[in-house]
Amino acid sequence: MRFLSIISALLSVAYCIEWIGQVGNLICNWAQLRGTIAISVYVPSSLSLLTIISQSTSSQFSNGQNGTVQNDGNFEGSLFRLDLSQTFNTITTNLTSLFSRVPQTTVSSSDYTDGVMWADTNELVLYGGLLRPSNSTSQPGSRSLYGYSINSTSSLHQPGFYYAEVPDNMTRYVTNGAGVSAPSERLGFYFGGMRGYDWGPISTMMNNMDSRFMQEVAIYDIASKIWYSQNTTGDIPSARALFCSVYASAADNSSHNIYIYGGYDGNDLEHTPFNDVYILSLPTFTWTRAYVGSDNDGRSGHQCIRVLPDQMLVVGGEFKDPTHCLPVLRNFNLNTLDFQNEYIPSEYASYEVPSPVIEVIGGK
Repeated sequence: MRFLSIISALLSVAYCIEWIGQVGNLICNWAQLRGTIAISVYVPSSLSLLTIISQSTSSQFSNGQNGTVQNDGNFEGSLFRLDLSQTFNTITTNLTSLFSRVPQTTVSSSDYTDGVMWADTNELVLYGGLLRPSNSTSQPGSRSLYGYSINSTSSLHQPGFYYAEVPDNMTRYVTNGAGVSAPSERLGFYFGGMRGYDWGPISTMMNNMDSRFMQEVAIYDIASKIWYSQNTTGDIPSARALFCSVYASAADNSSHNIYIYGGYDGNDLEHTPFNDVYILSLPTFTWTRAYVGSDNDGRSGHQCIRVLPDQMLVVGGEFKDPTHCLPVLRNFNLNTLDFQNEYIPSEYASYEVPSPVIEVIGGK
């Protein structure tokens, strides 16, 4: 990320002169970033994030005012670290200051939108995504991907980015799918999304994507290795894209609840992003509307991480108007079904199935 240079403004009132200095930068919009927990959840850990091209920043001055929003482009494709052992308040804390830039080696990453970040305790692997067209840098090959060694204990690399390649029968030309890590197996999985024509290069989104309704979901049975479709019931959310999700299970495993937050309708870029939370409960496949907030706080293209048993951290995202700044972090309580201002890593409760869900599906 290219931070704004230090700015000073001279304000003259009568015989008094006041210097107003820039004291910080605010991340205003941060869409389709990659993010993952690099170490185990529920203990002091760190969340690693790869920035994306649609980020914009705003200057913050010592008089409490914010400057003009600017798109910094993130030409460096920087990597940032969020230390989840920190306490913060989403209203009073400068949330941007919580992110620290991760040191890089002579190998620099290219500038991607979307894609997936796989991780274990020592390494990150960055796969897929839309590569921003550039005349100044050469395009990575069709099998190229980036790795990042988190610390020097890795037997493969020193800390920093390194180049790697996928096998001959794979390509990096995929985007807007879903990815998940299996650290114990040293494996990463990528599902769905879009690919380039004839599996070739891609740099732009299609402008004629059809809506995909939420009344039918695709399920992969790991045991039988078979995909199938499943109808859902209840308070079914409207079609949407670029939302986020986490899941939580009842203590007795009687139900498994998938929380989804935000997104937009997938077709109209001027559509106001959603600011609501829905819960899909398994095995009944029943939707429950859990939260509805102000339209001005909606977002799309964000990430959600279940950082504590009862808390979901929302990271990044963007509004339809890039000059409308959004808090880069929000903390949603999975039990009380509301956003809370405080994030205190030592204060959390066991997960409990929320009352509105119990009223619909039963159980406890």
